[in-house]
Amino acid sequence: MKKFATVLMSAILVVGIEWSCRSNPVEPPPRNPREYTWTIDTLKYPGSFQTAMDVVWGSGPSDIYIAGGASGWFSKMYHYDGTSWQPLKLDSRDGGPIQPLAAFGGIFGFSGHDVYAVGVKYPGGIENSLVIHFDGTTWSERDVIGGKYLQAVWGNSPTDLWVGGTHGSLFHFDGSTWRKFPLADSIWISRIAGCASNEVYASAYHSNQDGVMTFYVFKWDGVTWSVLRSFTQSSFVEDEFGYRIAFLGNQLFSVGSGVFKSTSGGWMRIFGNRSTGFTDMSGPQPDDFFAVGVYGLVYHYNGRDWFQFSRFMSNDVHFYGCWYDASEVFIVGTDGGGFKTFVLHGR
Repeated sequence: MKKFATVLMSAILVVGIEWSCRSNPVEPPPRNPREYTWTIDTLKYPGSFQTAMDVVWGSGPSDIYIAGGASGWFSKMYHYDGTSWQPLKLDSRDGGPIQPLAAFGGIFGFSGHDVYAVGVKYPGGIENSLVIHFDGTTWSERDVIGGKYLQAVWGNSPTDLWVGGTHGSLFHFDGSTWRKFPLADSIWISRIAGCASNEVYASAYHSNQDGVMTFYVFKWDGVTWSVLRSFTQSSFVEDEFGYRIAFLGNQLFSVGSGVFKSTSGGWMRIFGNRSTGFTDMSGPQPDDFFAVGVYGLVYHYNGRDWFQFSRFMSNDVHFYGCWYDASEVFIVGTDGGGFKTFVLHGR
């Protein structure tokens, strides 16, 4: 009897150990991004001679949105569910619920059921701001009055959202009402990013009548917006920072004629030169991110060195948007004429 009890207890112990091991699997280490397997999807909207997607956002690798414009002043958006890209029919001319659109300039979300996309309405061109919201079931339009073409959107929380764009357009949403902030009509905001409700940044630019560009970084301290840094572009002087900002972890970066990092004394170029044209960057930390740009530029930085994915270089491919979460990366761009959209997916 004692022998039977011993065998029974041993069996129970073995079963318990097996069950415990199976219910608590060891997660495999993340794959080195430089060893990713890549796929390339080509998107061309039926009936449109142009399909130019250039912004991207996702709540995860199985919930990715890309957006942009198409011929005939049609805004277009695609969604990736982990398997395939599907066009969203948002425009009323396309059978969607929203009045005719013109172009999307930015997309951002707090979760898969709380997503904003910004741009312009049609008719009106750059004279008519557009903000639409997805609640997990349907897209609906938000009333934003008095703005122009919106190119930037970022929020610290659903009750602390900023959108900005051309001709000094800058708005804040507190969860119930939109407030317009005064900026000079000549200021065009290209990107908004932050790390707290009282630490928000906006990259912007201005072109004078001779085409000379001045670039700015504005900062919101919780009370007012002020110019943190600016420079006027010159063929004799290197750019001080890039024209699009991004927060990676708790570090502020910018991209343009190189990749720049914000420091206590201003900005420091950490990669590239005036001949490189970076357009976007994305990553979870300052030592793990992708930077992409024109002519097929795709680089990864690991905190020690830069690695170029030279296979994507092309005189006729330009990348404008990037999303990376340390497990998968999506890079969106177009051919030279914006006739087709390409989406690189690495994992």
